[in-house]
Amino acid sequence: MSIWRKHRGQQQWVWGVVVSLGMGIGSVVHADTTAFQDPRSMAMGGTGVASASLSAAAFFNPALLAMPEGKDHIGVELLGISVHAADGNNYHDDYNNTKNLVNNVFPQAVNDYNAAVANPSSQSATVLANDVRNMSSGVQGLSGHDFILAPDVMPVSVAVHNPLLSFGVFTNVEADIAGRFNYSGKDQSTLNNYVAVLNQIGGGNLTTAEATLLNNPNLLNPNASGCGGAHPTNQSVLSCLNNPQNTVTSSVEMVGLQMSEVGVALAEQWNGWAFGVTPKVQGIRTFNYAQYVRSNQTFSLSDVSKTYTTINFDAGAAYQLPLFIPVKLGASVRNLIPQNFDTVTNGVGNSYRVQVRPQVTAGGEAHVGPFTVTGDLDVLENHAPVSWGSNTQFLGLGAELNAWILKLRAGYRQNLIGGPLRNELTAGVALGPLDVSASYSSYSAGIMAGLSMNF
Repeated sequence: MSIWRKHRGQQQWVWGVVVSLGMGIGSVVHADTTAFQDPRSMAMGGTGVASASLSAAAFFNPALLAMPEGKDHIGVELLGISVHAADGNNYHDDYNNTKNLVNNVFPQAVNDYNAAVANPSSQSATVLANDVRNMSSGVQGLSGHDFILAPDVMPVSVAVHNPLLSFGVFTNVEADIAGRFNYSGKDQSTLNNYVAVLNQIGGGNLTTAEATLLNNPNLLNPNASGCGGAHPTNQSVLSCLNNPQNTVTSSVEMVGLQMSEVGVALAEQWNGWAFGVTPKVQGIRTFNYAQYVRSNQTFSLSDVSKTYTTINFDAGAAYQLPLFIPVKLGASVRNLIPQNFDTVTNGVGNSYRVQVRPQVTAGGEAHVGPFTVTGDLDVLENHAPVSWGSNTQFLGLGAELNAWILKLRAGYRQNLIGGPLRNELTAGVALGPLDVSASYSSYSAGIMAGLSMNF
């Protein structure tokens, strides 16, 4: 099954590629701290509200522009790219089950159905009954589990610290994709009835088979005629049966949100306090794709998407505690204005309202010689973009050893409310301007790389 496919040689988003990326690498649910927007943040448990470097401050907490580390006055971040995914409910197994249905079980059932209609017999009915049992077992494996996948690209971020007014400019592109399988309870009943008819044909009980067929109109071949005759035969009953593949109504759905941002952050400091605000323009594109598992249709990207342009704001504050070691506290709110964006109606008749909600995070940072420790906490629960997604509320902890041009980092992040995005270990290394980081748990994984300079 393909998803979001463009024709005539244009770029293709293929279902298998999406899932293989999701299982191997990674995700972000928008308006949610599942986002890793900076290699240093990912390596240190997703922290950054009080600890982001000058080059990343405009995104994490604009107030940090006015309170940079050390003597930094200019920060530049170039082409930070991340992918992060979660599969907390064995969605990958569901995908493999569905691929087997589409590539093997369904075609075998169709072949045996055509053979049974062409050469009707009790033996051909029995073979087809076994195929339908396999179909029934396969669609039961579609468990409603969901996965989350999201790439993120920050092409450029430039920040300048100035005693009068600090400022920063950044661009960012996020894509959040949530997918699930919908097992239809109707399929179970339909396929059970299908097996009953075929077993009755195989046992020579043609009158009973015909009665069962007529009592279940969804099993009838819409192109057949003469069903319900006085003297049923193998041929008359089998020719009245619908193709078993056509009766399956279970489906796969994927809903996505792509957000492109351009923001200008402004910050000022007074008496140990710093405050910042970031007005930003957002380009929003929602995606909503679905098809029945029996189908192998392709769609243009424009058929499954809607686009919007809107304005939003981030705001933040930071405070330097007057202690014997440098300790900084910070808080930020991303996307101050809650907004909703509708999707198109997908191929199985569902449409969704994708949500972008304020994200409130508080954090701290402390320095002891070459060591830095950090912590961030989501103050509020972060709601998933669509109603069937998984909410999150993260606690992140991180540490860094600064050995001149080499920096070693590690961290831990825990989702306090469970779900497919759960507890992750993180780590990373920076050598000069090059940053590389990764995250891993039993249910999710991520990787990020970028170039950053602060001087």
